[in-house]
Amino acid sequence: MGNKLVVLSLVLVLLFSATLFSFWGRECESARAADGLADAPWPMEAHDPQHTGRSIYSGPQVPYLRWTYKADSAITHSPLIGSDGTIYFGTLGGSFYATSPDGTLKWSYKLTGGEEFVTFSPALGRDNTIYFGSQKSEEGKLYAVSPEGDIRWSLQLQGIVSTDITIGEGGTLYFGLDVVEGGTLISTYLYALNPDGSLRWGQSVDYSSGYVVIGHDGTIYSEELDPLNPDGTFKGYEKSEAWYDPAIGSDDTIYSCSDYLRAYNPDCSIKWEIREVGVYLRGRPAIGGDGTIYVHGRRGRLEFDVLSAFDPDGNVKWTYQPDSRMVGSDLTIDRDGNIYFCSLEGQLYAFGSNGTQKWICPIGEELLGAPTIGSDDTIYLGSTEGTLYAIGDLPESLPPKAEFSINAAEARVGQQVQFASSSTGLITSSLWDFGDGMKLEGTEGEVSHTYLTEGSYTVSLTVSNPWGSDTVSKSLLVQKAVHKGTQPLWIWVVIGVAVALALSIIIKRRLARKIAERTANS
Repeated sequence: MGNKLVVLSLVLVLLFSATLFSFWGRECESARAADGLADAPWPMEAHDPQHTGRSIYSGPQVPYLRWTYKADSAITHSPLIGSDGTIYFGTLGGSFYATSPDGTLKWSYKLTGGEEFVTFSPALGRDNTIYFGSQKSEEGKLYAVSPEGDIRWSLQLQGIVSTDITIGEGGTLYFGLDVVEGGTLISTYLYALNPDGSLRWGQSVDYSSGYVVIGHDGTIYSEELDPLNPDGTFKGYEKSEAWYDPAIGSDDTIYSCSDYLRAYNPDCSIKWEIREVGVYLRGRPAIGGDGTIYVHGRRGRLEFDVLSAFDPDGNVKWTYQPDSRMVGSDLTIDRDGNIYFCSLEGQLYAFGSNGTQKWICPIGEELLGAPTIGSDDTIYLGSTEGTLYAIGDLPESLPPKAEFSINAAEARVGQQVQFASSSTGLITSSLWDFGDGMKLEGTEGEVSHTYLTEGSYTVSLTVSNPWGSDTVSKSLLVQKAVHKGTQPLWIWVVIGVAVALALSIIIKRRLARKIAERTANS
C-alpha cells in the first residue's frame, strides 16, 4: 500500500510539473515575442504584437472629462502611453507630441519635410524609444525619437509607410512600404529593421503587406504573405486567401474578418468560419481575456453597424446595434472585460462583456482610432479636429454641471420649442422647468415643449447625483402665433371698396345698355 502511494504521489508531481512548465513555457514564449516592446500601458497599435486590443488596466466606471489638449491638426491613430504615463501621438499637420498625464505639453517635434505628416500609429521600444513613420507625397521617413524628444535617427524611404509599426523579438521593427509613382502603386514590401535602423530583411508583396501580427512563438503573419520566421524565411505553411488585420488568441488561433469571421490554426488551415446572412464582418477582431472575439460588422452593408461577440468555438454570444456609426473595428478591451469603441458622431461607448451598455460619453467631435487605457484607468483618444481627450473616472463627491441650449430662432405660441441638454458628469436625475407651470422629470438629451400664451419665460434645467446638483436657467420670449392667410383689416377694407366700385360700374353699364335697347326699339 505504501509503495502505491509513493508511485501515485510521483505521478501527480510529474503531471503538476509538466503543467507548470508548459504554462511557464508559454509565458516565456510570449515574453520572447515581445521582448523588444516597452513595458508600458499601451506601447503600440492594438496594445501588443498579437493585436488583441486588450489592456491590463481597467477603464472608467463613470466617465468624466479630465482634460483636453489641442494639437495643430487631425489625430488619425490611437495615442500611445509610455511607462511613465506620457501620451504620444502625431498629426496630419506634421507634428509629433508628448503630453504629461495631466494634459500639459512635455515636448513637440515639427517634421522638417514641409508637407510631411503622420498617419499610422507609432510604437515604443524596450528602452522607450518612439518609432514612427511619416509621409510626404510619394516618399516617407522612419524616425526614432528619445523619450525626451531628441531624434536618435531618421531613415529616408523610397516609398510611404503603409501600416502601423509592430515591434517583435529583439526589438525588430516591422512595417509595410508602398512604392508609388505618379499616384500609381508600383510595388509593396514588408520590411524588418533592427532597432538602430539597419535593414534586417525585406519581402516583396504582390498587393498589400497589411498589418503585421506576431505569434507567441515569434511567427510573423501579415495580410498576403505566408507565415514567416523571425529571420524572414517562410515557415512552409501556405494561406488559401488573404488575412485582413488578423489578431491572435492565447491558444495561437488566428482570427481575420473579410465580410465573415474565420479562425485559422497556426499552420493556416481553417478552424471554423462564421457566415451570418445579411451581416458583413470586417476589420481587426479584438480578443478578451476569456477568449471571446469581438468584431465590428454591418447589417445590409450600408444600413447600420453592429458589434458582435463570439466564443472561441465560433458561437454567437450577443450582438448589439448602436445608435450611431462605429469607427471601423477599433475596439478596446479592459482588464475587466469591458469593451470600448468610438463613433463617427463623436461618442465613446462602454459595454460589459455580457453585451449590456454601461455608459455613453458624448465628445462632440469625430473620433478616429481605438481608445487607449492608461495605468490610472484613464482613456485617451484623438479627434479629426486635433483634440486629444482624457476621459477618467468621475471623482467621488463631485456634482454634475448643468447646461442646455434652446434650438429655436424664435418661439411662438402653439409651436414646439426644442431644448438640448449638454450637461456633464454623473447624472442620476434631471428636471426641466419650462416656466409656465409645466415640468418634465427624468429626461436627458433633447426635449420639446409647446407654449400656449405669449410672454417671457424662464426655463431651468436641474441635474443631480448623490453628491449634489446644479441648475442653469435661460430666458425665452414667446411671441403670438402668426396664422397663415390672415390679413390686416385695412387690406380687407380696400378689397371691399374695390369690389363695390367694380360692381357699381358693372351695374351702370348694364342699365345704360338696357336704356339704349329700349330707345332703339321705340
